[in-house]
Amino acid sequence: MYLKLNPLSYMVFMGDLKMNIIVCGLVATGKSSFAKAIAKDFKMDYISSSTILKGDMGFNYKKETAFWDKKGLSLFKDREKKDFDKKVDKLQLDLAKQGGKVFDTWALGWLYHGKAVKILLLASDSVRISRLMARDKITKPEAMKAMKERDTKNERLFRKLYGIEVTKDRSPFDLIINTDCLTEKEVHKMLKTYISKAIKQ
Repeated sequence: MYLKLNPLSYMVFMGDLKMNIIVCGLVATGKSSFAKAIAKDFKMDYISSSTILKGDMGFNYKKETAFWDKKGLSLFKDREKKDFDKKVDKLQLDLAKQGGKVFDTWALGWLYHGKAVKILLLASDSVRISRLMARDKITKPEAMKAMKERDTKNERLFRKLYGIEVTKDRSPFDLIINTDCLTEKEVHKMLKTYISKAIKQ
């Protein structure tokens, strides 16, 4: 498994259970960036489901940085056939039992029922397309196609695996932020403030 934990991390406690922070969101909503920032803020382990999944599937992300480029999108067939996601999600659930982790994840917000702060980040299609264009240096048609294809395939995959609607069901989440009109600094501040208060309760 492609997983690196921080040996210097400390655990954040909620009652007698070590608390987890779960960050979910579609591509280009800021999920990974903010999950990393939160992990750094609270000195917790950062766990990326995409990184684990890419490593297990043999995805060479040194050369192909986008999981939604031509090769990345083609790997969805293998994901469906070989239950890669179930293996990754089982690992995440096992790690969540330890507590003190920040998860950058697709499905864990729906699958984990222990004590955790669950965060969902949103953004409009137009904003997500602009972010993809800027980040991956691709054209607008390329960004639109990649975003739509990835959203559709992920939605279908997790409905098939678990019966969950990752693009529609927001019921598991404690905090939902639309990042469209906010700067990175503003979103980061909101997340840090909310999590700090949740820890103290």
